[in-house]
Amino acid sequence: MRLELPCPKCGAKTTRIEEVDRELVQRCTCGLTAWMERSLANGTVAHRVVTRLADTTLPRKASKLYRCLLAVSESYPESITTALVCKFTGFHMKEVSSMMLALMGRGLITRLEIRRGLVGGSVWALTVRAKSLLNL
Repeated sequence: MRLELPCPKCGAKTTRIEEVDRELVQRCTCGLTAWMERSLANGTVAHRVVTRLADTTLPRKASKLYRCLLAVSESYPESITTALVCKFTGFHMKEVSSMMLALMGRGLITRLEIRRGLVGGSVWALTVRAKSLLNL
């Protein structure tokens, strides 16, 4: 499959996403081979953020994404669970889970612990880039 995804190495939009043994790999004509999703031996799946730091921006202030990001930033320097983000924002768990994945895809938060289906949900923290954008 071919996507308009910029290469983090050269910046060109010549990358392609390939599936290799149930794992996603980003390849570019400059020689980049980056694993985007990899299944580990213990059964967990590791994801890599593919957003360049220069392209990372904060969500629009009136958006639900921004409210979720603020909930995570309020717990800084501690981490926060998905359930606590739900409590602070008033959104449902499914909605917050998708927002957290969107924020992770933007490179603003990172998942410290995957706890899908468990009480409290996953554990999240701000990235260095998000801290600088939020002036923390």
